[in-house]
Amino acid sequence: MARKIEKAFGLSHGYMDVSHGKNKDTVKLDNNINLSEKISLEGRQIPVISWVAAGSFSPIETVIKDTEVAEWLPPNKDCGKNGYGLVVVGNSMSPDFKPGDRIYINPDIQTFDLQTDDLVIVACHGESEATFKKLIIEGANKYLQPLNPNWPEQIIKLTEDCRLVGKVVGLYRKI
Repeated sequence: MARKIEKAFGLSHGYMDVSHGKNKDTVKLDNNINLSEKISLEGRQIPVISWVAAGSFSPIETVIKDTEVAEWLPPNKDCGKNGYGLVVVGNSMSPDFKPGDRIYINPDIQTFDLQTDDLVIVACHGESEATFKKLIIEGANKYLQPLNPNWPEQIIKLTEDCRLVGKVVGLYRKI
């Protein structure tokens, strides 16, 4: 069959028995791909916890251990070893974050690593749940701001009875 093709295209006898230029490179690239290897997601699945659990003043390791997790998110390396997810409720962070969105939280971020415009989760004594807002730092003062320009409370001053719960490091949205 190869001889008939060679003759039909005016190629020399045996031409199709030898690799020629471009085809050789293509074969080489194809040999570098191992189709039997599975693509794996790196890291651990991320537990989704409640806003009440996130706002508790217990160490996060205890909170996650003692919380019954009903939902898990795909891995996110930016969450750190104690990372978890929260389900966005309300419209204070609209339009960027919608109710039902899942956000990834890294609770291991240190306060001194935070910068203006970071998205954070903060808990304050006397409140039953944590809150999700944008951080504003002006000198020694820290403020929280919703992303929704129509939200009634545009600037919330952080007081001594508030603490950083974690930094938002990702978004997971179901479509």
